[in-house]
Amino acid sequence: MMRIEQAAAAFFADLAPVRAGDGLFCALSGGPDSVTLFHLLRAIAPARGLRFGALHLNHGLRGAQADRDEAFVRRLCDRWQVPLIVERAEMRRRAWPAGESEESFARALRYDFFERTAAHLEQQGCRRVWIATAHTASDNAETLLFRLVRGCGLQGAGGIPPVRGRYLRPLLTVTRPQILAYCETNGYEYVTDETNLLPGCSRNRLRLEALPVLRQINPRAEENLAAFARQAREDAEFLAGLGKKLLAEAKTGAGWRCDLLAGAERPVLRAALLQLLTGWGCADREKIEDCRRVIAGEQAARQLTGNLSARRSGGIFYLERSGPPPQRWELPFEEGEQRLPDGRILTVRFREYEEIVKVCNQRKKELKNFADYGMINKISTFRTRRGGEIFRPAGRGATKSLKKLLCEEGVPRTLRDRLVLLAEGDRVLWVEGMGFCEELLPGAACRRVVEIKLLESEE
Repeated sequence: MMRIEQAAAAFFADLAPVRAGDGLFCALSGGPDSVTLFHLLRAIAPARGLRFGALHLNHGLRGAQADRDEAFVRRLCDRWQVPLIVERAEMRRRAWPAGESEESFARALRYDFFERTAAHLEQQGCRRVWIATAHTASDNAETLLFRLVRGCGLQGAGGIPPVRGRYLRPLLTVTRPQILAYCETNGYEYVTDETNLLPGCSRNRLRLEALPVLRQINPRAEENLAAFARQAREDAEFLAGLGKKLLAEAKTGAGWRCDLLAGAERPVLRAALLQLLTGWGCADREKIEDCRRVIAGEQAARQLTGNLSARRSGGIFYLERSGPPPQRWELPFEEGEQRLPDGRILTVRFREYEEIVKVCNQRKKELKNFADYGMINKISTFRTRRGGEIFRPAGRGATKSLKKLLCEEGVPRTLRDRLVLLAEGDRVLWVEGMGFCEELLPGAACRRVVEIKLLESEE
C-alpha cells in the first residue's frame, strides 16, 4: 500500500509539471486502476493547491453494463464530493471510420472528449487542465510486448510516456496485482469490465495468456519490462537529439548531404531518418532502411509510399512528394551551366584525363562519373525519358532497356520521367544517379574527359 502512495507522490514531486491553481481531472472508468488513482488524487490535489475533478465517458457499447459503470462513478464522486463530468458517446449509432477497430475508435472518442472538456474548462477560467489516466506498469508491459511483436524501434519500445501533453500517468511504476491488493486492503469498491476478460483482441491475449506465464518465470516480469521501456525511452530521446543535430549539419537547400548522413553512426542515422519520416507520416523500420540504402548509394531512389519518394542526386538526399507529370524538355550538350525546367543547375566540365586519374586513383569506382570526351557525338542532347531508350551501365556487362533497368534499380515510377539523361537518339550515354555508359569510360588513349553534375538551385 505504501509503495503505491509513494509512487504517486514521487511522480508529482519529480515529473508532473503541475502548479497550484491548475485543474487536475481523473479519467475515471470505475475499474480498479482508475478507482485507485481517484483516491490517490483526491488526497494529492488539495495538498498541492490543485482543483480536482473526474471525467467519465459512457461509450454506449455494453448496454446495461455501461450504464452500471456510469452509475457507480456518479455515486463514487457524490460520496467524496468530487465534481464529475460525464458524456455519452453512443458508439453504436455512429459511423465508424473505415478499417478502425472498436478499441481504437473508442479510444479516439475518449481522448476527443478529454480534449474538448479541457479546452472548455480553460475557456471558463481554469488556468491549465491536466488529465490523469490510470495506466500501470502492466499496461506498459503489454504495450511493449505488443509493439515488439508487431515490429518497432527503440522509440516504440519506450512504451507509454509518463507525461505527454496534458496527460499524466502517475501509476506507471505500479503493477495490476499491486492495484488489486491496494483496493482490497483499503476496501475500495470498483466495477469490472467483462470485455477485458475475453481473449478476443491481441492486447487481452497478452494480458490473459502471456503475462501470467512471464510472472511464473519472474514475479517481477511486469516491473522489469516497464523499467526496460523507461530506459528505451530515455535512450531514444538521447539519440533523437543527436539525430536532430545531424540533420541540421547535413541540411543543404531542399535536401541533406549524403556524405554527412552516411558518415554518422548507424543508430544516429536511424534516429535522424525517424524524425524525417515521422514528419511525412510514414516512419517504420523498412522505410528507414530504404532511405539508408539511397543515402549510401546502393540505390538511386526508392518509392516509400504512393506519393512519397526518396532519391539521391549530386550527393544530396531528398524526400519528395510526387506532383503532376513533368513536361518533356531538351537541351544541347555543351560546356558550362544550364538551368533545367525544375530549377536545378546542370553543369558540364571538360578536364584533362591525367588530372582525374590522379584524383580517382584510390577511388576507381568514381571513374564512372567521367566519360571520354572524344567519344561523345556533338548531336547528343540532355533530355527527359521518352520511352524505348537503351543503356549499358558501367561494370554490368549488359545492355538493357532503360525502363527495365530503372525498374530493377527500384527507381520510383514518379521519378523516372523526371530523370535527366544524356542521349544520342535512343542510346543513353549518361543517366542521373547512375553515371555514364560503359562504352564511354575513359581508356588509355583518352586525352580529355567530361564530368556532369546536377546542383540544386540556391534560390
